[in-house]
Amino acid sequence: MKSILNCSTSLLLILIISTGCQSRSTIDNYIEPELTHTLKKIGEYEIPVDSMTATNFLHYQYLEEDGIEYFTMLNSIKQEINLYNINRKELAFTIPLSFEGPNGIGNLEGFNSGYFIHNLDSIFILNRTRRQLFLVNGESELINSFDSFRDTSLPSAVIAPFAPMLLHDNEAILLNIQNGMKYGGRNKSYRSDYAMKVGLENRDYNYFLSYPDVFTKGTWGFDLHRISWAFDKESERIAVSYPLDHNIYLIDFDGNLIESIPARSEVIIDAESISKSQLKSKTGASEYYFSQGKYGKIHYDPIRKIYLRDCIPGLSLDKQKAGVTKLDRRLVILDKDMKKTGEVKTSSDMRLNLFFGREGIHQHVPTANEDMLKFELYDYVSINK
Repeated sequence: MKSILNCSTSLLLILIISTGCQSRSTIDNYIEPELTHTLKKIGEYEIPVDSMTATNFLHYQYLEEDGIEYFTMLNSIKQEINLYNINRKELAFTIPLSFEGPNGIGNLEGFNSGYFIHNLDSIFILNRTRRQLFLVNGESELINSFDSFRDTSLPSAVIAPFAPMLLHDNEAILLNIQNGMKYGGRNKSYRSDYAMKVGLENRDYNYFLSYPDVFTKGTWGFDLHRISWAFDKESERIAVSYPLDHNIYLIDFDGNLIESIPARSEVIIDAESISKSQLKSKTGASEYYFSQGKYGKIHYDPIRKIYLRDCIPGLSLDKQKAGVTKLDRRLVILDKDMKKTGEVKTSSDMRLNLFFGREGIHQHVPTANEDMLKFELYDYVSINK
């Protein structure tokens, strides 16, 4: 038995309020607050890996279990989850994931199939190709599976660093990938099912979340529709970030809007619609995407109680053709009250992979060395410190 919330009052509220917050006058009247904090590099470290471990990982998660901090990642070469002891800087153990058989979860190839470790006895695996969510234990034994994702007329769920899963009140809360819309034309409206809640006992599933009104003003292609979110479990709220929107939207775990907050950077200039010639060109869509300023992943650090929003400026076509990759990329920092306290430059020109441990903010640093995972460690400090 399934129940679908096609359009709730809260969703309409999100759209109405976001329309007001995105008016041109609001953007032009934005006043940058005084910045009081920054990120200070306090160290770096490396973790050795073997030749059968992919260092260009897509899926990862920080985990603390029994007082031990782990960096976990999905090793695509062997389809296993590797758990590294951060303190010892070494591989602790692996959790192999079967392709077939009684514990099989299929092939996890692709960007949007991922995992969420609730604890070492409850590990959720999303196979987006099969549209199934699996629950396995630390011995890789299949405990349960959920097939409610198989309705192909609806957006399908994703678990990824930009869209982590949350477990709350025996429900799985997941973001859905951006389908069910036009990429080569303007969408006059959007559906209200870009997130979902799945009952792990009753197997009911409800849908919520739509796009703010700024998205109805142009044609944006596929990638500029990618939503990111982050959870504050203590306050029971979700921070939702859209690539084209200067605001962050706080919603509760039922999808009700709490407030919208300006969280912008000067390096993000309002995007322009993709042209018809770019849509027809083989390289036009990717050139357009890289040329537009956009907001990427949003993170929440539950230890320092701050939000970090990735801000990626556009790269002109001339610079793309010249092979330029260096960007003036920023991280906007907001405190627990959603006040902007800092904006820092980041050295990353690739995927910005962050996780948050007791010792600080960890940033993965891609290198040519395939035998090591390298990380830099940062602390959130007062500017005058």
